[in-house]
Amino acid sequence: MIMDEQRQISESQYEFLSQILRVVHQSKGNSEVVYPLLQSNLDLLNESLG
Repeated sequence: MIMDEQRQISESQYEFLSQILRVVHQSKGNSEVVYPLLQSNLDLLNESLG
């Protein structure tokens, strides 16, 4: 059960990382686009993502 929960978190973080990379690329790093996305996903930003 714990492994399943950890895997789900990892998958969510992977999806978020993919999304943020796409948004950074498409917006050419526009902070007005990128920062709100980061702000709305603070729960996915932690030490394990890095």
